[in-house]
Amino acid sequence: MSSQNQDKHSSNNNQDEYSDPLTYDQEYGSYEPSGSFYHSLALEAGTPILELACGTGRIAIPLAKDGFDVTGVDISKQMLDRASQKSENLAITWIQADCRSFNAEKKFRLIYMTGNSFQAFLTREDQELMLTQVKNHLHLDGFFAFDTRNPDLAELASNQNKEEYWHSYVDSQGRTVNVSGLLTYNPISQIAHYITHRRWKGAGKEITNTSHIDLRYIFPQEMEALLYHNGFNIIRCYGNWDLSPLTPKSPSMIYVCKLR
Repeated sequence: MSSQNQDKHSSNNNQDEYSDPLTYDQEYGSYEPSGSFYHSLALEAGTPILELACGTGRIAIPLAKDGFDVTGVDISKQMLDRASQKSENLAITWIQADCRSFNAEKKFRLIYMTGNSFQAFLTREDQELMLTQVKNHLHLDGFFAFDTRNPDLAELASNQNKEEYWHSYVDSQGRTVNVSGLLTYNPISQIAHYITHRRWKGAGKEITNTSHIDLRYIFPQEMEALLYHNGFNIIRCYGNWDLSPLTPKSPSMIYVCKLR
């Protein structure tokens, strides 16, 4: 089997990272660099609001608490169950569906996707199906916003198959969990296969949990063409959450778009 065909089937790995929403929240729940960005955009766009790949509601729930009419779509039942539990009596609509084929049955003033979820769409066809759903659900004057990692080819090439420490967090039992990983990058498919190890001490020994995820990297000029040919104009582009411009060294590519 060619590397391209292997990558086409690699999306089966992508639920590994989202199978345990409690662990996900412990590791990422307080990490909200995009929270104020999307809140400001929501104030500008108005309501209702749709979040794609909403996960456990890290951004959607605070928006609903501020009075916005929020709908969240995610393919993972476990993540949505956790989001529903966290949102308590808030009037949020949670929809379990594929972002490439859902129907929320109304138009939205703001549609957004964060946490680099754009990278979960591993082929151009996947990306275009998702963008079609955005067009189907976006108000004529609405905003579509999302972020994705800015690819650093030197970093992707130099880190091939080399395990590196990434970060640590404290879990619900007070244990320090050290997170490290390694990647294999295919420059033809532009897909990076990540193997993540989470290690902690338990019962006098080290315990390791391993997960897999595949992420597609897309380059700035490629993104411009993809959005343009799928009916969007980029009205703002940033390289970080401080609204700094996109440069070769920027960690992110953050886009705000309108229908063309």
